[in-house]
Amino acid sequence: MSLEFLTAWNQWISNHKELLTLVVVPVVTLAVTAIINRSAERRSMAAAVEAEHRAAKERRLQLELSRRMKLADFRQNWIDQLRDDFAVILAFVPEYGKRDSAKFAEVNERIQSVLLRMNPNEDAPKEIFEQLLKLINEKESEKESIAFDLMNLVNLYLKSEWVRLKKELSDYKNLEESL
Repeated sequence: MSLEFLTAWNQWISNHKELLTLVVVPVVTLAVTAIINRSAERRSMAAAVEAEHRAAKERRLQLELSRRMKLADFRQNWIDQLRDDFAVILAFVPEYGKRDSAKFAEVNERIQSVLLRMNPNEDAPKEIFEQLLKLINEKESEKESIAFDLMNLVNLYLKSEWVRLKKELSDYKNLEESL
């Protein structure tokens, strides 16, 4: 039976060659082309989605780096201003008894600026505040010693802030993994 079917099928194909050439071959070609195009479109869409995800991740990374650099600039400016304020305060210690001078008003303003700029809940600023109060309230004979202690505390504090700033800036390597 199968041999008869194949013979009949072969006979039909031989009799209808033109029909097969004009209709079946283009239909098969169209079907194969459609399947190939659909597969290529899926691969293209997957690649586009992956590229979009990479671009979005890169934008988030750049935005976060930009934010951190801006914060680092603010912190560096804050450290510089603290250093300048303490330089003026400590330079005035020998003249502190002359409370009527214009320089005294500037130093007082710098002290207030320092007090407002530092976080009173942290340990190092608390110690600095205490030394500033001692500097203001102690006798003239003890001010030099207190000023020296204050300078050491401020140097340690500014150094720790500088180290903190550098650490935050160096953490950008871990940033890419976290985004």
